[in-house]
Amino acid sequence: MLKSLWQLALNVVYPPSCCSCGRLGSYLCSRCSYQVDFLLTPIRLPTDSPLDSVSVAFHYRPPISDLIQVMKYQSVIGVAHLLGELLYFHTNYPDVELVTSVPLSREKERLRGFNQAREIARVFASQAQLPYAELLQKQASGVSSQASLTDRAARWQNIHATAFRAIPRVRAPTSVLLVDDVYTTGATLSACAKVLKAAGVQRVHALAVAHGS
Repeated sequence: MLKSLWQLALNVVYPPSCCSCGRLGSYLCSRCSYQVDFLLTPIRLPTDSPLDSVSVAFHYRPPISDLIQVMKYQSVIGVAHLLGELLYFHTNYPDVELVTSVPLSREKERLRGFNQAREIARVFASQAQLPYAELLQKQASGVSSQASLTDRAARWQNIHATAFRAIPRVRAPTSVLLVDDVYTTGATLSACAKVLKAAGVQRVHALAVAHGS
């Protein structure tokens, strides 16, 4: 309740503006919402993928790409909450036991102020009336940021330099929905899924806001 009142007060003093056109009122105005490019073609996973399925709502194009860039590089947490709602209303997701998210390194989370995947996942889970839990930790940074790499092979090689660790639990959930903001090659989500399955999770389904090229 206090958090909602604080957010309302901030919106009065600093009203949100559309991340695409700058119009005041919301992070995605009604006019720009008509320009959203939905991803209608299912993503095909390789036969040896540790992921059981992957669902993505949108193409990584304006205005969705504008929202994601403002969220990540201007540290606007309200955009993450909006993306969580959009993800819930515009994807078909499998029946799972709980929702989790791709972790950030401590350095990146400290710099950004929050983990965007976690914030998106928490709002999604609340909308879907599913429990949310942290299942993974990132132990080390890769040699480069995944976003800075455009070559598919480079992304897969880089993610192997990044170690994810499962957070110990009394009982591993049977099935989880693993949330991230952008799906490009699937390297990050696949690396997380391998760790989760090694920890006892039977089915790992991926869910992302946008598909990057």
